[in-house]
Amino acid sequence: MHAIPFSKALLVCTLALLASCGDSNKTLSVTAATPSAGASNVDPATTFSVQFSEDMDPATLNSNTVKLISAQGEIPATVVVSGAEVKLTPTMPLGLASPYQLELSADIRSMKGNGLPGKTTISITTRQGQWGATSTHLTASGNASSLSSTAGKDGSIVVASLRKTGSTTTGLTIARFDPSTAQWSTTDMDAGTSGQASHVVIKVLDSGDALVAWNSSTALLPTSGSHAVYSRFSKAGGSWSPPEAIGQDTHTFDADIAVTSSGSAALIWHHRNSGNPANIYTRQLDSNGTLTDPVKLGTGTTNGSSCAKQQVDSNGNIVAIWRAADNTGNAVMTARYDTATKRWASTDTLYRTSTVLDCDVQLKADIKGNLVASWQQRTSATPTGNDDYTLFASRYRASDSRWDSPKQFDAFNALRTTTPGIALDKDGNAVLSWMVTLADNLQGVTYSVKGANYPVDNSQGQTILLGNGTGQRVTTPALLKNANGDATAAWAVDGKLLSRQFNNNTWQATETPVTNFNNSREPNQIAIVQDEAGGGLVAWLVTDNVTNTSAYALRFNTDGRWDSATLLASGNETGDATFLSGAMTNGRMAVQWNRGNTVAGRTYR
Repeated sequence: MHAIPFSKALLVCTLALLASCGDSNKTLSVTAATPSAGASNVDPATTFSVQFSEDMDPATLNSNTVKLISAQGEIPATVVVSGAEVKLTPTMPLGLASPYQLELSADIRSMKGNGLPGKTTISITTRQGQWGATSTHLTASGNASSLSSTAGKDGSIVVASLRKTGSTTTGLTIARFDPSTAQWSTTDMDAGTSGQASHVVIKVLDSGDALVAWNSSTALLPTSGSHAVYSRFSKAGGSWSPPEAIGQDTHTFDADIAVTSSGSAALIWHHRNSGNPANIYTRQLDSNGTLTDPVKLGTGTTNGSSCAKQQVDSNGNIVAIWRAADNTGNAVMTARYDTATKRWASTDTLYRTSTVLDCDVQLKADIKGNLVASWQQRTSATPTGNDDYTLFASRYRASDSRWDSPKQFDAFNALRTTTPGIALDKDGNAVLSWMVTLADNLQGVTYSVKGANYPVDNSQGQTILLGNGTGQRVTTPALLKNANGDATAAWAVDGKLLSRQFNNNTWQATETPVTNFNNSREPNQIAIVQDEAGGGLVAWLVTDNVTNTSAYALRFNTDGRWDSATLLASGNETGDATFLSGAMTNGRMAVQWNRGNTVAGRTYR
């Protein structure tokens, strides 16, 4: 077993200077690999082993010359050299049913100085998962009123349940699935005493630690008033920290969390003093749980600043975006945190209008640090009927640290619309999708689902109609991706799941993967979830009659194909379920549904 010592072969080459190094008549070769090239059904916890024809020079084997690549970029791993064998071990389990490439650079050398004839790639695909048995894993006082869930790369799952214990009291209970034991643990986070918990945000770190933030107007903290609070789960300690206030005063609301691969996090929220406008604040939480002092990003005037969101790039830089309002209109504001300098740059105005901007500003980052933001503008602050809407998007370019001028993608008169969802491929090309509601009455919802591409070269993409009609139950479109980053828009209308994929710069024909939604209702009986690593999950409830409710799941594969639907539970296992939640990361999935004062579900792993 070698560490990474100074290479004797390299020393000989250095001293020889102009002399050739190695045997010019020989080239290094790979004699065996485990898993072998083209292998499928590979265990996600595998270690890659490559056997060479000669003993290898450890000084030439590092993260630049031996890489494991996924659709999302390079996978963190350790490399060990032992004679002619090189082993690469990922730092966490790989995704399920996902393609990976082990890349061996032409720059690696044997102890004799010989190299490969060129870059060598060994491609494999990991195994499919399996659905576990139904488990009841979240029981507390009061009936569950909503569910939200997040899956971690390590296979852990965190589920948050808001629970009503009275007409004006709502508490928060958290359940966590431990992948090492396949067991759930439950924590009552906020009893909801004399108030309500709301606006829950969950993030799972790569390490398996987790963060949850929420609004609490309860007697949770010693200081009375409304607080944005948070708690951190320590995988090493196996427990959640006591809830703490995110801000340093009351009247703090609607926190968002962004986490980095190093284990740190950024918290952002808005703070409204009684009778005063709201300001945007942020602070950092390091991997040890220590908070920095708050930094004010946005100063509110009149109606204030609100609805802040964040995204983190692969280098740990953070971009925040929010809506600001004053006497002259509304604006989309941004700021960027540079992890190298540990400072926030000055705030930029991305867009300003004398009319009204919707609070739901979307933001999505790619693996290279580029971002796309989308937002909607309308004429009236409180429309009582149809209004004029305009949809915009803009791109942040990491290469020269600037935002492109906003582009208009649609303009129409309608009852309401959704802010465009965003999907980015590995090259930074974006696809947007949104729904326009033209009417909503006893005859049903008259709708249009639209899509647009937004090329990375900032040229004007094409906006098209993906589907339209009138239905009693219509869901907002969600964007899923295959392993190459090609986007698929998926939405439900009256018992059917419809989808259209964008690839080769063209929207493909409509598919209908599901036709048995039946009585599923929007929005909480159907969940459409994107996996950032590629793929997606659709879960739904179907009421066959007055007494029988069934839960189903459908997987969207990394190759862009839909699986057949899986019946997850029915009869006593679903009981009086009325809503559900889904989560998916690296191919691992979880679906949860309510059963009175309990929550049940199944995991795919």
